[in-house]
Amino acid sequence: MPTDYNEAGERYQYTAVGKGAGEATYRVLRPTALQFYEELEKAVRDRIRSNDAISLPAFACLQRFQSFLYYSRLFADNTSALYRLTPPPGSLVGAGLDEACVVFESLLFHGRAALDRLSFFVAAQVHRQNVDKFSKLANVLANFSDKDPRASRTRGFISDSLPYLEGIVLDTEDSSLRSALVHRRSIGEITTTAFTVHSLKDGKVLRFDHELQRRPLVHSAQRLNQAITYAVLNTLGTYINLGSGIAIDQCRPAWDNLTVCFTEYVDPGKAGPRFSVVKMLPDGFRIHTEHLRPEVLGFARKPVAEAAET
Repeated sequence: MPTDYNEAGERYQYTAVGKGAGEATYRVLRPTALQFYEELEKAVRDRIRSNDAISLPAFACLQRFQSFLYYSRLFADNTSALYRLTPPPGSLVGAGLDEACVVFESLLFHGRAALDRLSFFVAAQVHRQNVDKFSKLANVLANFSDKDPRASRTRGFISDSLPYLEGIVLDTEDSSLRSALVHRRSIGEITTTAFTVHSLKDGKVLRFDHELQRRPLVHSAQRLNQAITYAVLNTLGTYINLGSGIAIDQCRPAWDNLTVCFTEYVDPGKAGPRFSVVKMLPDGFRIHTEHLRPEVLGFARKPVAEAAET
């Protein structure tokens, strides 16, 4: 058998190994978003074959986006395991979420990287402006919006996504979670409460999200996934001339959030039911108890083992 694959006169067999539907996006996108992604990827590949100038940079944006989706899938898998924690009736269990928190950090980093790569594509590689930060992209596009409808439309996508991104991967008056974790803090230092599950008398469980700087972890990851999917796919679709885009509600990840944020439901009048959460400490933990507003009970669910698949 020849081993020189440049040897003249020899013939070789080869097999191309690809990914099936949904595998390239790690089963994170819901059907409408997945269909749009696949149409977009095909359009980009077709333009690469025709030597279109912006097709390779656009494909690089998709690759960056895939990296983000990979960590979204890892995060979903970690939280799914935690959803199966079911304490005996009338008791609670707390979990430190060490692995899920580490994956969440990676999700923040890759999420911001996906947005910045998109910004470099639009600002520098299309409009020839030396900008590679998502936080500055809207200002760049303002200079082109009157003459280029793509720029005007993309400014709308940015505006729609900002409420989902600010405080998580984009700084506001306060530092975002990403900035805090990159430059100044560890997960443990900014943990407000740890993931805590209460088993209620009616057989349901009430899961309280892990909170970082009073921001719920699972909820933040879900909103981050939604906004980045919306911004990346719609912006690339606009500059590739794919046609109509997708709504932000169609960009929610395929995995569900089965938790509720403890601090959002604290009852200042102290008239509601009392619940406790775990607060992790370097040498152990302590229990923190508050009265919560009664509507928090609306988030109680059947244990995962008994519930229908979500």
